[in-house]
Amino acid sequence: MRDAGEEITDSLSCLHAIEHFGLGRYGDPIDVTGHERGISNLVRMLKNNGILYISFPIGRTDQVHFNAHRVFHATSVLNHDSIKLNMTLERFDYVDDLGNLKLREPVDGDATKVRYGCGIYTFRKTNSQAPA
Repeated sequence: MRDAGEEITDSLSCLHAIEHFGLGRYGDPIDVTGHERGISNLVRMLKNNGILYISFPIGRTDQVHFNAHRVFHATSVLNHDSIKLNMTLERFDYVDDLGNLKLREPVDGDATKVRYGCGIYTFRKTNSQAPA
């Protein structure tokens, strides 16, 4: 995966893609940190004050489902260095196990109990000085 340019856009979405990065399913090379590199590149591409919309499967634990996709605990993305250093979570929505859309929920609330759902995050880049 090639690194992306820096601060080239004020809005970026990555919807149901990051969970596939680095697993080799789509011809990409195996890279166990592919999702982490992908997140860093997304953050790097955003201008200061830019918005990142990102969604991916959420569950009770971080998991890899062979070469298909990853599932992340709802709070895992908050621990990624480029997110911690550069981004503020503005909104968290999710789809629960029953298919119900939950809007403007705390990321560390009931979403952490979902067996297999979808997390939908809205981040704002608040610090473009720290390395992504």
